[in-house]
Amino acid sequence: MRVLSVVLLLTLLLSACKTDSFTTISKQMEVSCSVKNSAWKGKTFHDIRMQVFKTGHLNSLVRDIDTLHMLQSYAIESGTYSVMIWTSKGSLSYTYNRGVLNYGETNLFTQKTVELVQNWDTAGIREEENINAHEIPEQHITGIELIRKGNKNQVHCIRFKRFYNLQRDR
Repeated sequence: MRVLSVVLLLTLLLSACKTDSFTTISKQMEVSCSVKNSAWKGKTFHDIRMQVFKTGHLNSLVRDIDTLHMLQSYAIESGTYSVMIWTSKGSLSYTYNRGVLNYGETNLFTQKTVELVQNWDTAGIREEENINAHEIPEQHITGIELIRKGNKNQVHCIRFKRFYNLQRDR
């Protein structure tokens, strides 16, 4: 009984550390990548990530990460948040609208967008944005790369107009 209590206590402590760790990472991404001086009072991407994390959908994906990539956008017309998170262990896509989370959403972002962020090709992103960003109204995407080295995190962010090439991205 005593051994079982110790094992249970250690499990709870380790899971709490994982939660704190991802909470810290998520908050760091929010601070680094938010639009400065925004008057936005609604839910933040961090708020929604924490909801997703608490459901357990991110557990295996964010355990022992070295690099994490993310694409996120907000459609003001519909109030929909769209997010894709991926690591070397896999990916998760979800949308959030009016309190409802939907998982496994496909084609939230084009394969070209994912590829450019995966390679952190910011020059390629800007080139695509200049040539193929024709949506009206404009939608913006934030690409995030988090590199973890020991207990230090480096967060890189790029905000760009959604681009689409009809011939390539169907």
